[in-house]
Amino acid sequence: STYFCGKHCPGKPFEKHAAWHAQNDQENDGEAQEAADRMQHQQARRKLAERQARNAAKSGSEYERLLAAAMHHLAEENFLPAEESFRSAITLEPNDATAYYNLGVLCINQRRRPEAVQHYLHAAMLLQEGGVVWADCITLAFHYLLSPECNEVAKPEWWNDEDLKILSSKAVTAC
Repeated sequence: STYFCGKHCPGKPFEKHAAWHAQNDQENDGEAQEAADRMQHQQARRKLAERQARNAAKSGSEYERLLAAAMHHLAEENFLPAEESFRSAITLEPNDATAYYNLGVLCINQRRRPEAVQHYLHAAMLLQEGGVVWADCITLAFHYLLSPECNEVAKPEWWNDEDLKILSSKAVTAC
């Protein structure tokens, strides 16, 4: 005989019971992995925020202090204060790509892809072409530009077959 083990379990016949549990267990494993990944990312962001806070204290730079504060807020998923700190940092140092890149990350965390693309493209424009971070910015911008949410976003000048081949080659070489 089989038993009824929960309100969603089909119980009898056994084949349905076993199949339901196999699928349910697999879904729960996926959710557990996502939660573990989120925790791992949050821990990494906390460590980065701590490192940046130490660097800011050593340098005495207001820009570095704002980046550290923003990273701290981002690690704690306090998005509004993080965004305010990134934007204040951009006001202080508009030609430094760091705040633009991280503002793009924040926008992705909030599912604001079109805005994130603009920040990644701006960061890439400020960076030396061919560097690893530049390649990361270009790759992220390209990836999110392909999403349906970005259909209406103005495409960069390199958004054509020939220029994309050249750009892809540079990005792969940089990595």
